[in-house]
Amino acid sequence: MSTTKDLLSQNEIDSLLEIFSSPHDDKNSDILFGVRMAKVAKGIESYLENLGLVCDDVKVSKHTPACERCYSYALYDRYLDNLSVDNTLALRIIAARFGSKNRDASLERVLTSLEQELIQDVCKEIVYILEKELDSYMPNKGGSENIMDQGLLVLQGDVQHMISFTFTKEPVAENLPAQLEKEEVSEGSDATGTKVEAVLGTIATKVLKPGLIYKINTFAKNRAVLLLDESLPFMANRLQESDGKLLLLLQEAVTDKRLLAGFYLNIAGTTIDDETLMRLERGTFLELHMYDDVQIHKDGKMVAKAKILVSSGEIAVKIFKG
Repeated sequence: MSTTKDLLSQNEIDSLLEIFSSPHDDKNSDILFGVRMAKVAKGIESYLENLGLVCDDVKVSKHTPACERCYSYALYDRYLDNLSVDNTLALRIIAARFGSKNRDASLERVLTSLEQELIQDVCKEIVYILEKELDSYMPNKGGSENIMDQGLLVLQGDVQHMISFTFTKEPVAENLPAQLEKEEVSEGSDATGTKVEAVLGTIATKVLKPGLIYKINTFAKNRAVLLLDESLPFMANRLQESDGKLLLLLQEAVTDKRLLAGFYLNIAGTTIDDETLMRLERGTFLELHMYDDVQIHKDGKMVAKAKILVSSGEIAVKIFKG
């Protein structure tokens, strides 16, 4: 017969003990939530170690002090509003990821713009680990109104770092159709010229459901399809992404309309005038503005918005508007 210790890790047992010893008026006293957050801590500890950042421990804290010097990654999705990583931890992660072994280096400073771009990928992975544990739990609670914000303490010797999760206090889904309709109108109302958009790949599903994660079938490494008013003129090489801009190099023409059958993912766009349009040909460089939230299109119309996630080198999206 299996014992409790056989079924739960020590981290999960510690989490349960903390819940039972909490005051009775603690709103966040759900045992299942505590166990899942302990699993999140364990998953993030393994992820950080795989990046090269060795931790003595990563444990859950229900008390999240205000982070004065931290990198803030905003999401505004179904239940997770914001992820914060203190600057020192963020810089240590970046250093470890690129092979630095100097664990005692002084990293008390703000992140540069390049470092912010690098840590974004790490934040996406951390969010993926959290959502993998909580996605099946949160809908059963009817929103996250009763869930207190959570923190993870990352311990390295005498040094303590903080990762903080801020949960959305009001359900996001209630007004989504009206919001999406309003955004569609505003995006096209003031535009003059030809709309140009970059498509990263497609989603192999018949129905999109908010809150679920879907794998993206990309066209090829560092490639995108360039749409001109929803037609398929060019394949393009993705050269650089920085400061919210995407630089493309136009390649061969695309003639097979089946390439974008079903749902496809638009990641950037701009509007060009007729003169620029006439000069487009293979070898032309074109700069597009990255979308804050990627757009899912079907049959030439936007049907949802999503956040990009990267896990084990594979690109996926989590649908939050549809």
